[in-house]
Amino acid sequence: MKIALATTADDPLDPRSWSGTPHAIHSAFQRCGDTEVVCLGPLDPGLRLPEGAKKYYWKLKGQRYLWEREPRIAAIYREQFAAGIAKHKPDVILSLGTIPAASLPDGTARAVYVDSTFELNLDYYPTMTNICRPSQLLGELVDREAFSRADHVIATSEWAASSIRTGYGVPGDRVSVVPIGAQHVSTLSGDEIRARSADRLRGPLKLLWVGVEWERKGGDIAVEIAGDLHSRGVDVELHIVGLTPREEICRLPFVTAHGFIDARKDKGRLEELFLQSLALLLPSRAENTSVAISDSASFGVPVFASDTGGMPTMIVDGVNGETLPGGTDPSVYATRLLGYAHAPEAYAALVGRTRARFESELSWDVAIAAIRSRLAALVAARRQDGAIARPA
Repeated sequence: MKIALATTADDPLDPRSWSGTPHAIHSAFQRCGDTEVVCLGPLDPGLRLPEGAKKYYWKLKGQRYLWEREPRIAAIYREQFAAGIAKHKPDVILSLGTIPAASLPDGTARAVYVDSTFELNLDYYPTMTNICRPSQLLGELVDREAFSRADHVIATSEWAASSIRTGYGVPGDRVSVVPIGAQHVSTLSGDEIRARSADRLRGPLKLLWVGVEWERKGGDIAVEIAGDLHSRGVDVELHIVGLTPREEICRLPFVTAHGFIDARKDKGRLEELFLQSLALLLPSRAENTSVAISDSASFGVPVFASDTGGMPTMIVDGVNGETLPGGTDPSVYATRLLGYAHAPEAYAALVGRTRARFESELSWDVAIAAIRSRLAALVAARRQDGAIARPA
């Protein structure tokens, strides 16, 4: 089976693109037997003079403008997709996101893989606030076009899947949930991780926060959680990876800021930070889905996070961590963490369940096997029936 990955700006061959997700998907497909994977993207939108003028106009009015959802851009993308399809002749297309999906020409079976919908992200993500009205209308239109023309829609969470079914009217039998896999996978076996987990309860209680969007991912809340533990006399360390926060935070006695760590060059350092951590903190204010949760599961590190967005699909309470309601006082997080720190047997069991969930659900090999099965079913149906009827 020949599978084409459809993207617009993201390059499936570049591990730096979109947190490495397209690259991980491409690599996992390559590991599958009887599968050839080709890329339809990244694409070239060309000179965006009309869109640039609109962006400037809306900026003057204090609003955001979303150029990639313009019909003129979709037409440019459609022409490039058509050329790629004619060249590679794939059996099926997997679109990573709704923008490429809405721009694909008809004629080839296709599925779309998404972590959210326009209606969910509007006024939820910081980058999706104060959007001008024309972009709101076009954004909604793009998602409806993508979902209505797809033979199957795969969501990374039940939160997103529910929006696709109820908000966009896609029948339930054309929607499924497949969580994203880990980008950074431990080189240790599950048994080795479980054996080492007792070390996390000796010496300082080490916590980890990973991200590049401090406010959205609740970096300040993570500092408050660690600060609460510190005020109780706990020997605690909060390790911050992905960025360097402002100076007054770096000066706190319990904070260590590592900045950005390039896993391609310093994988051992990143792995050790995971392996020594009691838990990953992710008290996000907005989160479609987080690859850090899957990464953490690979190392047997439970995640304590807010229950916003797609988090409850990624984190099963008592299995690979806990989710708490948004706005939960940091002291509640601190108390939950201490409960495990003071109960070695309970913590060891949680580590085991966390790693087991990575092996059963949160690795890319597992995710791609599930996605490939759905794509194969589309190809089989297309070959049997000649064409798959789509709603008008």
